[in-house]
Amino acid sequence: MRPRLALLILTLATVAGCAREPEVFSIRNARAHLEMLAGTIGSRPTGTEAHARARAYIIDQLTIFGYQVRVQETDASRPELGRTARVANIIAVLPGTRQEAIGLLSHYDSRGDTPGAGDDAFGVAVSLEAARLIAALPERQWTTYVLVTDAEEEGLLGAAALMNDPQVSERLATYINIESSGSDSPVTLFETGPDNGWLVAHWARGATRPR
Repeated sequence: MRPRLALLILTLATVAGCAREPEVFSIRNARAHLEMLAGTIGSRPTGTEAHARARAYIIDQLTIFGYQVRVQETDASRPELGRTARVANIIAVLPGTRQEAIGLLSHYDSRGDTPGAGDDAFGVAVSLEAARLIAALPERQWTTYVLVTDAEEEGLLGAAALMNDPQVSERLATYINIESSGSDSPVTLFETGPDNGWLVAHWARGATRPR
């Protein structure tokens, strides 16, 4: 795992939890998830059998870690793109002392001509290992959401549907999207939203060359 991406996950664990040191992020665990999704299962276009296998695997892992997991099955649409699809988003919740949630976001579908390792099995793998790490914290201030969307390759259709889910739209305060991370360093935090200084500050304190 590249240092800055590991830093990002430790940042999330620090913000979500309390003062105790979190467990160590396991490269071996993350690699095992990556190899299952992009290797054993392989290409995962929306609606295929492989896509369903990937969804079942992710749900099983999050359930083992102690998350409350549900699937948002709904018809999604992007009228501006002229696209619609039936999507199955994975929504996993780990309660904290606060109702507001911090989310880890990735997507589990891929294009049909690729195993989708960097886009975005890598992001799912990091999210799963981070989910395990956060669940191991003795106390959690923020509620944690692990959001693994569908049909990203069809035009962000899963993400569009996710924002129509009342639980997500009402409680999600901020999220970290792990997408197209590539296969080599550096890992770039290339975009952030307004009023996120409280979260980005954790990143900047540990980043070797923040700009």
